[in-house]
Amino acid sequence: MTKTLIIIFFILLFTTPAGAVPTYVMSGMVTDVSGRPAAGADVAVYLGPNVKKPADFMSNRTTDDGKYSLALPQGHYWAVAVLRKDGRKFGPLGLHDKHSAGAVEIDAGPDEDMVYNFTVMALKDAALKARKRNKNLLEVSGRIMGPDGKPAALAYALADPGRKFKLIPRYLSAWTDKSGRYSLFLPPGHFYIGAATGFPPKADYRLKDELTLKADRHNFDLRLGAGQK
Repeated sequence: MTKTLIIIFFILLFTTPAGAVPTYVMSGMVTDVSGRPAAGADVAVYLGPNVKKPADFMSNRTTDDGKYSLALPQGHYWAVAVLRKDGRKFGPLGLHDKHSAGAVEIDAGPDEDMVYNFTVMALKDAALKARKRNKNLLEVSGRIMGPDGKPAALAYALADPGRKFKLIPRYLSAWTDKSGRYSLFLPPGHFYIGAATGFPPKADYRLKDELTLKADRHNFDLRLGAGQK
């Protein structure tokens, strides 16, 4: 053993705490829907599939290159990327905030490739993306009303074939203005439909109204629950 190796051995011996848990670096890039690097984004990592709560691990905030990294103990995780314009780390997304929508499952360990890239989008971008990947869509429109019976601004309509969805419903409208009016584009069929103000919707959110769609449907008003205003 050379003198250099002996020195390295003793450095590791006396600087690594006994029983320390090894960590593995997860890294990648966060971009917007146009493929441009997203500066100011966070990658939030969770121990379970519920990603609508404070994160268990959080990356550095991305700079102009959109790159992030964070160290994780060995294990199985769920991760999303979020870009909040006001710099907050937690809380519901606002009008101009962006989210990567579906959570990515990752495994941290010595034999895993831990490079994960994310695309963040605003609610309007998500609604347009759903429209582009579907043809022959029908329009459902109306107003979203608050618990007080008045039009709700900064709300949106959401629909899915199932009453309970995993993370993001399949179909979304854009944010409403002060008139509360929304437009939602769906293929023909049976759907559960609702309205919310937080994006993504809460983990226990269930779509209450039902709609069988064979033609455009207008004046289909939706009401926010008492806890959603």
